[in-house]
Amino acid sequence: MAGNRVALILAVICATGASVLVYQTMKRSSKAKVVEIPKVPVVIAKDNIPARMIIQTDQLEVKLVPKDTVNPEAATKITELQGLITKSELLKGEPINLNRIVKKGERLGLSFIIPEGKRAITVAVNEVNGVGGFIKPGDIVDVLGVLEPKNSTNGSYSWTVVQQLAVLAVAQDMGASDPEKNKADGKTASKKNDPNSEQTEGKISTSVTLAVTPEEAQLVTLASEKGALRLTMHPIIPQLVSKLNPVNETTLIPKMPTKIIHTERKIASPIETKVEVISGNKAQYINVY
Repeated sequence: MAGNRVALILAVICATGASVLVYQTMKRSSKAKVVEIPKVPVVIAKDNIPARMIIQTDQLEVKLVPKDTVNPEAATKITELQGLITKSELLKGEPINLNRIVKKGERLGLSFIIPEGKRAITVAVNEVNGVGGFIKPGDIVDVLGVLEPKNSTNGSYSWTVVQQLAVLAVAQDMGASDPEKNKADGKTASKKNDPNSEQTEGKISTSVTLAVTPEEAQLVTLASEKGALRLTMHPIIPQLVSKLNPVNETTLIPKMPTKIIHTERKIASPIETKVEVISGNKAQYINVY
């Protein structure tokens, strides 16, 4: 009897332990598992960045965002954006996509290369007034004007309208590099530096676009509307601005001396010749000069 009681107690203890073990196991298995979501760095705009602005590093910051939400074009490093230009406005907290930035080597529009404080103005040229077609984007030129003022007694005038203007474009060529085109044409850097290559040949164009201040734009416009323009090109070494006076038609003609110099001319003495004249029986001599 005592043995049965001990066996019963042991059975109860074992059953209780098994129940507790099963309970703990089920409890642990019922807990939700926490899954770590992978994150990647993305460059964020700290403040609003206007369109067509040069990006500065202090305008950017890096944050970790879920990898599944990242656009493939998203920038991941601040250094790859420094100094680039925005195509459109970037909002504060917005991940910066590279398709909204002007990438290095990307062909730019004219508005992107106009210097700060300047405007772009285009003047008509031909082979003569366009320096034989040798003007290229990046060159420095002066603009000369020829005009005949109303009621002028000295004819036409020529003067330097503005000096030291940067050439932004020649016709539709802004000088931007196009690697694919260069590859197709077989052009290389060594060929560009070869003085015998086609780069040294002039290309006749019909227009040249210049970078001018608003005041210079007024002068060039008026001179082109009222007279004729001609461009002169600077050498590669920077030149100083020259102070030049206008010239007119009388400047081209040498001035006659104001003092008249009189010279004496000796008159030769007449040569005296005697001629004998006979009349009847009389003869006489007459002096003939």
